[in-house]
Amino acid sequence: MTTKGFTLVEILMVIALLGVMLVAGMPGFQQFITKTRMSGATNEFLGDLSYARSEAATRQVEVAICTSTDQTSCASGGNWANGRIIFIDTNADGAVSTGETVLRVSQAMTSTTVTTTGFGSTDIVRFRPFGGLKPPTAGSFRLCPSGVSGAEGRLLSVATTGRPVISKTTCP
Repeated sequence: MTTKGFTLVEILMVIALLGVMLVAGMPGFQQFITKTRMSGATNEFLGDLSYARSEAATRQVEVAICTSTDQTSCASGGNWANGRIIFIDTNADGAVSTGETVLRVSQAMTSTTVTTTGFGSTDIVRFRPFGGLKPPTAGSFRLCPSGVSGAEGRLLSVATTGRPVISKTTCP
């Protein structure tokens, strides 16, 4: 008489081996998740900047992208991780005014810090009707995972022509 199946000892050995493999692979998996989140946040930000530039050139108007905490008005403080608004700035005041068209609203980024260098302001980036920056001052956004020092982040640089470029960077 032959029996089919596994013994209790065999099942326990497989469970123990799976546990060891899971513990050994966990740090690499967490790093993978962090890198994936950074890539997603950077690509979303890149998409917003490219969209604002494209709309400025297509519509032949000044288009602005600003920081926002409530997704209805521009905020001061330069915290781009809180969210963004892209709008047609017809009166060039750097704020969403009555009658101005809001083109896109982006929600806050999770587990990401964003630092800004360059540009004319840390709260708003404006694109001229031909797609270049106004004022013509290049700048960059450094996106880093929150609470992780020395991690790999992304640097989103914007030239005076308005063209954004992504590169890898080490976070402080």
